Amino acid sequence: MSCPEDQYIQERKIAFCPTLAELDISQLIVECPRCNRYFAACCQHGSRGGDLYRPEQRTCHHAELVFIDSACLDNSYANAKAGMGISSGGDGGEYDYSRSIPVDDSVDFDAPRINQRAELLAAIEGLDRLDKAYKIDVALGHEEDSETFAARHRHIYIIAPPISSSPTHSMS
Repeated sequence: MSCPEDQYIQERKIAFCPTLAELDISQLIVECPRCNRYFAACCQHGSRGGDLYRPEQRTCHHAELVFIDSACLDNSYANAKAGMGISSGGDGGEYDYSRSIPVDDSVDFDAPRINQRAELLAAIEGLDRLDKAYKIDVALGHEEDSETFAARHRHIYIIAPPISSSPTHSMS
């Protein structure tokens, strides 16, 4: 059994099947008890946060979630400082799935420090973190948790807050 393709994305927004549509956000985000990573709830596999109702108590790994954010103080000015945060899982496991990274020349060499660039860098870092997490799962034999995961037929969602259209800069 696989998740329907139209369950998650409608008009560029994450959407859930009617069975899950009325649930609280805490039930729509699932932290896998085995790998501590975040996934979207799945009505076909009976997986939802806070209340796993599948008989074998396994989380559907079909729709991976990565939460990102970035900030840029003095946006686009010469003295601008930027940073990004990425989280693809909780802190309860052996691996650290959350990071805060300053955006400096080691991350983005000789580029202007602006909000949009920091958001893009955070999304790229989020995808890189998911690729590393997949390799860890394969090494641990965790990919057996769902047939869609084993086939690498999965959806990845980068979730970011809306980007402000006005530049941020200090008044000092």
